[in-house]
Amino acid sequence: PIVTMGNTSKTLVLAIVVLFLTSLVILPPATVKAQVKTITVPDDYPTIQSAIGNASSGDTVFVRAGNYLLTGLVEGLTINKQISLIGESKESTILIQRPYKYNFHAIDILSDNVTLSGFTVKKGTFGNIFLEGSGCAIIDNNIEDSYGNGIVVNGHNNRVSGNKITGNSGFGIYAESNNTYISGNYICDNGGAGIIVDLSRNTDIH
Repeated sequence: PIVTMGNTSKTLVLAIVVLFLTSLVILPPATVKAQVKTITVPDDYPTIQSAIGNASSGDTVFVRAGNYLLTGLVEGLTINKQISLIGESKESTILIQRPYKYNFHAIDILSDNVTLSGFTVKKGTFGNIFLEGSGCAIIDNNIEDSYGNGIVVNGHNNRVSGNKITGNSGFGIYAESNNTYISGNYICDNGGAGIIVDLSRNTDIH
């Protein structure tokens, strides 16, 4: 048998098709939010710097216990992304800058919103940690035996808490920044003052 559609049915079908096609044009494509991930050293990448190079903002780079030689020619290790760099244990995850006449710091933090926690950092040529970013946190590390300062804070709104800062040839902490929060650190046996605050505003020390 032949089934025919009346004018009303044809109009209804046409209206549905038009609405469907219109929705394809008007509705924006669905956006997929990048999922943060954890990269493990040395499981995923053999060096910390290569892991940072393959990380995206918001990721965590987790470093298993061991001795890691920081071999960058200018800075031993450069953190230039908004990541968390977390060591398995500050007593057994040890970052040592390779001695070299052109090296500056063991770790240079260039990006904002970086967290560094769970490491022993030592032997920095001009210092162990140079913090240039803002909104960063250096928490629960051993910062020791640099040939310069333990930690230099140049960014703003940063936190330096719960660290053991000892045996550095220069100052324990040198802060030239605004809104810096320094708390709960053990600082002793450094060549210069324990904490220097210079050209800064709203520095809070506990």
